[in-house]
Amino acid sequence: MINAADYRAQLNGKFLRMSDSYCAGVSLREEVGLFDEMDNNPPCNISVPARLKWIDGETFALIEKERKNEMSPPRVYLYKVKSVKGTKVVLTSIWTGWGDSNDRNDTYVIQ
Repeated sequence: MINAADYRAQLNGKFLRMSDSYCAGVSLREEVGLFDEMDNNPPCNISVPARLKWIDGETFALIEKERKNEMSPPRVYLYKVKSVKGTKVVLTSIWTGWGDSNDRNDTYVIQ
């Protein structure tokens, strides 16, 4: 069996800011969630509060915390850590939505 990398200790408690953005990113801090660029002046705010669930040492899910309505399940954002080099992190965003779409690699900076 091949030993996969375990990134949990490196990334838990961190904010991963998308490179070339001011606010957009993923918070794995105490207040977990997604940030967008709608509010690009300090302080940046979580736009999708979530809970963090590590699937394994390199795959995690962010599950939406706020129920939008009684009919819909929570949105789930699934990520796989492709690499961590210094403060640079590449995450593969695994498509979980309706229809067919490709997974996407995005580069983040650890803060």
